[in-house]
Amino acid sequence: MLAEVILQMRIYAIYDKSVIVLYLMLACFGVCSTASAIIMGLNLRQVRAIAVDVPGGKFCDGLTVLPHFFSYWIPLLSFDSLLCILALIHGYRDYKNSSRDIEPLKYFDQQRLSKILIRDSIIYFLAIGAVYLASLVVWILDHNPLIEAPIGFSIAISSAFGSRLILNLREADEKHASQYSSDNIASPVLMIEHPS
Repeated sequence: MLAEVILQMRIYAIYDKSVIVLYLMLACFGVCSTASAIIMGLNLRQVRAIAVDVPGGKFCDGLTVLPHFFSYWIPLLSFDSLLCILALIHGYRDYKNSSRDIEPLKYFDQQRLSKILIRDSIIYFLAIGAVYLASLVVWILDHNPLIEAPIGFSIAISSAFGSRLILNLREADEKHASQYSSDNIASPVLMIEHPS
């Protein structure tokens, strides 16, 4: 859930804090989260599990694989698709507007941040969308004990790509700082004289 909130904050930022986009995302997030929770709750009521002896203790093993549990992934995939479409639309608008400019962007500014956010968001959405789609297909086609493996992978990939965005923003800031230090641009200095 934290990754989804961070993604919404990114989209909200690249749309210049548009209230319409915010309400759209929050409404869809609420609907998709509720749908996933209901699907999870209804399906988990039917699960039967037993404790299996393993070296060092016991392990919980599910006896049944639920036939309709794959539908849990559909709201998640739908919401991430919406966020991806919003990022693609904004990226296309930025590309269309920047192609009219004669001089390419040279300085670290709001447009540069927007490009980083858009690029990383689209990469994230494509990667996590592929993971969710693969999880959906695995749940539909394969009924084996390792069926829960995609869940952990989707959480890990979400965290990794979220961290990658932060690192890319930091790298852009470091390039900006080194550009000004290498250009020998003097920053204003505040001189304070002590009273005698």
